Amino acid sequence: MASQTAWSAVATGANAAFFFFLIPLITKLGGVGAYGLWEGTWLLVNLAAPLAWLGLRSGFTRYSAGLDDRATVSANFHAVMVVIVPAALLLGTCQLLAAPWIAAQIVGDAALGPAMLRIGALLVVGESLLLAVLEGYRATLRLRSYALLVLLQRGLEIGLVALLLSRDRPITECGLAVVAARTLVLALAYVGITRSLGLVRPDFSRLAPYAVYGLPLLFNEVLGRMLKGADRLIVGHYLGVDAMGAYGVVVQLCLVFVLYTATLQVWLYPHLSGLWNQGERERAVRVLERALRFFWLLALPTAAGLSAIGPTLVAAMSEPAVAVRAVVVLPVVACSFAVYGIASLTLYALALVERTAVITVVLVVAAGLNLLLNLLLVPRLDILGAALANAVGFSTMALLMWLAARRHLPVRLLPRGWVLPRILLACVAMAAVVAVMGPGGLVWLGATIVVAAGAYVAVLLAVRGVTVAEIRSLVRR
Repeated sequence: MASQTAWSAVATGANAAFFFFLIPLITKLGGVGAYGLWEGTWLLVNLAAPLAWLGLRSGFTRYSAGLDDRATVSANFHAVMVVIVPAALLLGTCQLLAAPWIAAQIVGDAALGPAMLRIGALLVVGESLLLAVLEGYRATLRLRSYALLVLLQRGLEIGLVALLLSRDRPITECGLAVVAARTLVLALAYVGITRSLGLVRPDFSRLAPYAVYGLPLLFNEVLGRMLKGADRLIVGHYLGVDAMGAYGVVVQLCLVFVLYTATLQVWLYPHLSGLWNQGERERAVRVLERALRFFWLLALPTAAGLSAIGPTLVAAMSEPAVAVRAVVVLPVVACSFAVYGIASLTLYALALVERTAVITVVLVVAAGLNLLLNLLLVPRLDILGAALANAVGFSTMALLMWLAARRHLPVRLLPRGWVLPRILLACVAMAAVVAVMGPGGLVWLGATIVVAAGAYVAVLLAVRGVTVAEIRSLVRR
C-alpha cells in the first residue's frame, strides 16, 4: 500500500500542477492581462474561503485525529458541515454583490473584471465546501482517497481550461468550467466520506471546543494567505493587471516551496495531533524536526536552481518581456518563500501546545509589516518592491516563530551536525551541471533540470547528507 507521504505528494503535486500549467496556457493563449485577471480572482477566493469555516475545520482535525469510532467522527463531521454550508453561501453572496466595487479596486478597468469576480463568488462557495469535506479524509488519514479526489478535480479543471482557451473562449468561461468541475468532485467527495464513516446525526456538542481552538487558527490562516497574496493585489491596484500577471508568473514558480510544505502538512498535522493526543510528545517533536530537515534538503537546491534558470523558464512559459522583469525579482521571491516554508512548519510546535494566540501575534506583525512595505515600495520600485516587501515580511515571521516556539518545545530549526554544509556541497555539484549544459530550448531546459537534480541527489547520498534508510522512512510514513 502506498505511504501517506506518497499520496500527500500526489495531492499537492496535482494542486501545484494546476497552477503551474495555467501559466503557459493562459499567458500564451489569453495574454498576460488575462493571467493577471485570473490571478486576482483566485487570490480573493483564497482569502475569502477560510472565513466560511469559522475555525471548525482545523478544530475537527485536531480533536478527531486518532479516533477509532467512526460514528463519533461522522457525527462531529456533519455537525461542522451543517454550520459551514450556510456560512459559505452567505460569504459567496456578499462577494457577488460587491464584485463591481472589488473589481474597480484590484483590476481597474479590465473589461471582464466584474464578471470574473462574480464567478469568483461561486468559486468561494465551492472552495469552502470542498476543502471542508476533504478535511474528513485528512482527519481520518484516508490520504489515498484524498489524493485521488484532488487528482480528479485538477485533471478536470486543467482539461476544461485548455479546451476552452484553445477555442478562443474568454477567461470567464474558464472560471465557470472550474466551478462545474469542483461541484462534481464535491458531490463525489461527500458520498465517499459518508460511505466510509456512515451518515450519523450531527453532534453539536463538540462545536464549541472546535471553535475555541480553531478560531485563532482561522485568523492565522487568513493572515498567512494575506502574507502570501497581498503583494499581487497591491501590484494590480497600482500597476494594473498586466503587471499583476507578470509578477504572478514569478510567484507561482516560487510556490514550489509551498508544495514541499503542503506535501508534509497533509499528513504531518493529523499525525502530530494523534501522537500528542496519545501522550507521545517526545516522538512528536522528533517527527517535526525530521520534517524540517527534509524541507531543507528540498528548499536549498530549489532556491539555487530557480535563481539560475528561473528567467529562462519564465521566458519559455510566458513572454520574453516577463522574463526581463523576473531576472532580479525571481531570486528574491525564491528565497522569501523558502524562509516562509520554514516558518509554516515551525508553527506546529506552537499549535501542539495550544499557543495559537502567539501564532496570531507573529502573523499580525509579519503581515502588517509586509502590507506597509508593499504600499510604500510597489509604486516606487515596480514589482521588485513587492518582492522586497515579501522578503522582509517572511523573514520577520520565521524569526519570531522560531523564538516563540523554542520557549515551549525543544524543536531544532536547523538540522543537527554537518547536514547543511553537505547540502551546500551537493548544490555546488548541481550548479556545475547547469553551467556545463547551459541554456537552451524548453526540452533542453527540462533535461538540464533532470540531470542537475540527479547530480544533487547523487552527491547528497555520497556525502551522507541523507541516507537511503531515511528516505525510506519518510516514504513509508
